[in-house]
Amino acid sequence: MYFFVLLLCLVPKIEADFTLSYFKPWIGVGYNLVKANPSVGNDASQATDPGFYATRRILRVTGASSNDTSSQNSTGPTEVEWVQRQSCSNGAVERTFYSGRSYQQKLLEQIKVDSQNDLDIQGLAFVESDQYKRVVRETSGPSGNVLHDITTQCTLGTLRYKTELLDTPLIEPTFAHALCSLPSTYSLQPYVQFIQNWGTHVVISFDYGYSVMTEKGGSKSEFITALLVSNNPAVRNSGAYKNYTESYSIPAEEIGNYDSQHLQFGVETQTVKRGSQQNPEPITLVLLPISEVVMSLHWSSSVLPADCPANLLSLLPQYGANLKMAVTEYAKTFTAPTNDPTSFVIPLAWPASQFGLLQPKAGCSSDGLTRWEYGSREFTPEYYFTHNSFSNPLNLAGEFNNQRIVEQFCVKTTGTEAPDWPKGSYCIHRYSPACPAGFLSGWVYWDDEDGNDNHDKVNGTLPAGEYGADTKMYFCCRMDSPATKKILLPHRSPFYLLRYGGSCQQVYGMVVSEEYVTFDTEDTFNQNNDQHSPPYPDDGSLDNITFRLCYYQPTLPPHVDVAVG
Repeated sequence: MYFFVLLLCLVPKIEADFTLSYFKPWIGVGYNLVKANPSVGNDASQATDPGFYATRRILRVTGASSNDTSSQNSTGPTEVEWVQRQSCSNGAVERTFYSGRSYQQKLLEQIKVDSQNDLDIQGLAFVESDQYKRVVRETSGPSGNVLHDITTQCTLGTLRYKTELLDTPLIEPTFAHALCSLPSTYSLQPYVQFIQNWGTHVVISFDYGYSVMTEKGGSKSEFITALLVSNNPAVRNSGAYKNYTESYSIPAEEIGNYDSQHLQFGVETQTVKRGSQQNPEPITLVLLPISEVVMSLHWSSSVLPADCPANLLSLLPQYGANLKMAVTEYAKTFTAPTNDPTSFVIPLAWPASQFGLLQPKAGCSSDGLTRWEYGSREFTPEYYFTHNSFSNPLNLAGEFNNQRIVEQFCVKTTGTEAPDWPKGSYCIHRYSPACPAGFLSGWVYWDDEDGNDNHDKVNGTLPAGEYGADTKMYFCCRMDSPATKKILLPHRSPFYLLRYGGSCQQVYGMVVSEEYVTFDTEDTFNQNNDQHSPPYPDDGSLDNITFRLCYYQPTLPPHVDVAVG
């Protein structure tokens, strides 16, 4: 997604001062496209493109070699052309990416390879940079993130190497010396080592300036939910997907077409500043394959070291062909990003982890793949002057009266390939020894009726707890996003969440109503221990136990569009 607002900026004139420290690290040097990252460096706090081989000069620049004492003219080295453009691109250049491939495509917008003869290595661009690997980690799998960056940029000018100067010996002698050490017949190890030492390409031009990039991200489920809530027409119900009954999808080419300013999605993950007005850096690059530089006419016997063979110039086509093969072999040691699917699909699934939910009268909510296990717990209330109380209506499965309370549960005991629980404000029942990612664990203790009148019972599979003559139940709660911000869960049949933070979590496609259950616990020597071993669901008392429940019912009609699985 791109928004361009071009404004002429009042950029102070930068004097022509091509000192060694200014141009040497960037123009005419080696560049490793596999290790590169033109947006940020390996350390996001230091935005230096790791692809530059600043000490590996390949094309000669007058005054840029330690043994070159030639004078420079008033406008800089004769081999370099400088064009000043005092304008800024102000505002939003926005890109959305959700995989290694889409991130690679974003970065390739900043690089032009002046050749069609090295497509193998272009397909592996950036894959060894730390930032590329971070994006792959963060976007992989059903619970992976969608990332969105906003870049403001000022372009101050262009540096271009004058490759048209064919009658000038442009090859740097130290590069020629390194080439002479290679055998003229192809040998894999020395040639691949040469590529590792000198790079895959040569930088022949770049626009320079400065930029600020802010990145934000959130889960794929959060992204789809935000688009659904904003009524984005590109999102559709896509039917069955990977054994799930329903899914939502958006065509890949439509992912960036949304109003980011009004979409409630993502949190800021990093801000990267590159260059400044006083010390600009390369922003976009033009590269030439190193093999083509070797096969070019920019050679002269005057630049050849004494230990080079006399017939080296006639062997340059062979050296160039060998380097091209070496780049291809070098590329085979890395893994290219897989092609993105034509659609971005999220299954309408219960989250991947293990957990328990209270069962509604309508039964456990199905997503087509999750296999629930069922259980029940009977609680014995205070025998004398019992004051159990319940909301009306109460849609829980089980039995609720003054004599007994029987709660029934839906328990997910196995993991599945599905998104994680979304951020929000709510609780669920814990099942495994630890809560799912993003939750904190707490517990509540019931002191049920004592003595012979106690008839607590268990049946089937229950959430984590201690179920004897009294009851201790463990909960998983989170409050990392406002309850008013809708989340995406299966929404074709009713279910319950536990209230946490004072109001019920909003769920896309569901209407929610609050209910409650109050347990009248033992009156004599009561040991209720719902003290702050937080977190635990919203609780209305310290003597008896009250739980505030959130009951969800579908508002969307059953609808299946086109299956994508």
